[in-house]
Amino acid sequence: MKTLEYSIDTVARKHGVTNMRGIEPFAALDYEKEVEIKQAAFDDFIWSMRLRNVDVTKVVPASKPRRYRTTSRRRVNDTPGGFMLVHGDGSPFNSSSELEPKDHLSIYSVVQEFMNNQSKTIRAAVNHVIVRGTYSEYAVIINALELSAEIIRSMRRLASGLQRKVPGVKHVWVYVDPRGSKYFFDIERPAMGVGAKKIEGAAAWTQDVNDVTFQVGIFGYTQVNLAMLPKLVEAVEDGIRPTTEHIVQDLFCGYGLFGGMFAKKCGGVIAIDADEASVKNARYNISQAGGKVTAITSNLSASKYEGIMKKIPLVVSSKPQLVVVDPPRTGTDEGLIQSISKTRPDRISHVFCGPDEIERSLKEWNSVGYRATKMIPLDLFPGTLNMEVVVHLEPRQE
Repeated sequence: MKTLEYSIDTVARKHGVTNMRGIEPFAALDYEKEVEIKQAAFDDFIWSMRLRNVDVTKVVPASKPRRYRTTSRRRVNDTPGGFMLVHGDGSPFNSSSELEPKDHLSIYSVVQEFMNNQSKTIRAAVNHVIVRGTYSEYAVIINALELSAEIIRSMRRLASGLQRKVPGVKHVWVYVDPRGSKYFFDIERPAMGVGAKKIEGAAAWTQDVNDVTFQVGIFGYTQVNLAMLPKLVEAVEDGIRPTTEHIVQDLFCGYGLFGGMFAKKCGGVIAIDADEASVKNARYNISQAGGKVTAITSNLSASKYEGIMKKIPLVVSSKPQLVVVDPPRTGTDEGLIQSISKTRPDRISHVFCGPDEIERSLKEWNSVGYRATKMIPLDLFPGTLNMEVVVHLEPRQE
């Protein structure tokens, strides 16, 4: 099977775009040209699956194609020449990034200047610097190999300098990373709470999606393109079409984006995620949005899901079900789709941030009696080789 990245790379080369290396290969390209390439590539990618009777829409373009990425990271390269922050591909931190808000570069500049004036011990302890939040409220996370009194004092001075020079910095945390891992908060979702120390600010920021305000945890999963969330929510809602007679299962719920947006439109929400802090935020957000919520912390394996659903009160589980599935890039665990199908949902929206999982998942859905009716590709990651895809599913008519 073709991968989406292969299709995009092939089509891009036919359009004369040959330099596909780096962290943002399309960033310097005119956005209309980028969308044209991605549309042709997606058509080729979907054609290779030989799908039948599925309404595949045009690619939904980004609302904010540049300066959209609300999470960014630099890793540390501490050399004899000094403390340096670099991109994941090793390029200098201060090379132009068209995908990040300009304040991110200012933040990294302050951090690098500050760290170059610290002791060798402090410099050697820092592994990554991560910026998260919104377009106006920033959380800065310093990954450190250890947490000592000396490091805490140093980070407090850094926090003071950051808030003075970049007023949008509201939160500064140290994440304890003794193995010096490649952990990146928007790719992996921790199953347990992290070892961390607050230096300044709070444990969450707030962000608005249409008329709903969400509390988002510093270390929890969140989409990196805040500007596109209204379109993503619209695509998901178009698939499940919630009513007050339905219960919405928000699986891999994170901070409760979909449950919160549909809170007043459905009869209740079952929100499940592996990260305890995210589930607490989901419970709060869905309640604040006016919904009834059952929020549960659990890994979403097939057996865990079935165990959870057996314990859900009959007054909830007996109502008609709608399902939103938004797993990590690697997709759902083996057997989970079959377990979900046992609740006989009326409609399903399956969100793919890893489109290469679509073919496998659709075969699983088909084997348990559900067919794909519509597919909506959204350019949630402009400037890169990836897209988000929402697939609508309904019971197959025998």
